[in-house]
This record gives sequence, C-alpha cells and structure tokens, in this order.
Amino acid sequence: MPPAPIDGVLDFLHRAAALQQAASAADGELMERYVARGDEATFEALVRRHGPMGYKPQFFFRTTNVTGEVLLPDGTEMVMPGDNAAVAVRLDKPAALEIGGHFAIREGGKTVGSGVITELVE
Repeated sequence: MPPAPIDGVLDFLHRAAALQQAASAADGELMERYVARGDEATFEALVRRHGPMGYKPQFFFRTTNVTGEVLLPDGTEMVMPGDNAAVAVRLDKPAALEIGGHFAIREGGKTVGSGVITELVE
C-alpha cells in the first residue's frame, strides 16, 4: 500500500525539528545520535556544517601510491566485499599509468580492492 500523503508531511516535520535541534548540538553529540538511532537528519546536519565527507583511499600502482576518490556508476550506492564493479577514479595527483596496468586500493593498511586500468581520461 502506498504511503499516505500525511506520512510525507510528518517526515518533513520530523526532519525540520531534528535539524533545528542539531543547530545547537556539538558534533560528537550528533554522531552519537546518528550511531544510536540511525537518524539521517543528524547526519545531514553534520554534512551541512562541514560539507560532504569524501572517502579517499590510497591507490597503489607498481611503486607509486596516490590518494583518490572512487566514483561509482549511477544507481550504485556501494560496493560490498566480493562484488565486481566498473568504477571511475579521480586521483589527487598525476601519476604515470598504462591501460592494462594493475592497482590495489588500500585503506587503513589493508587491501580493500584491486583492479585493472581500462581507460585513461585526462
């Protein structure tokens, strides 16, 4: 059964009230609320306060490592362990790369992904 129109109004009011409360809360308090309740409005308040939080793992190409940003395809929210995905990567610094070259993605001292370069875009 589709949600009643009143549900959308209630969700909007809840989010507005949470954002109002968050305006005076400390960052730590907002994070505790988000972790404890999964309240998206508290996370939204943090993003509004500090801007988007980008995930920047390290990409290892032979003997070079460069941080970068993983850009997932439209409609893909996350990639789980064991999944295969064609992704774009925006590196923070220029690096000498070749199509067909292999790379590893590392985070916190652990390899979290690997891949093969299929296209170079400047």
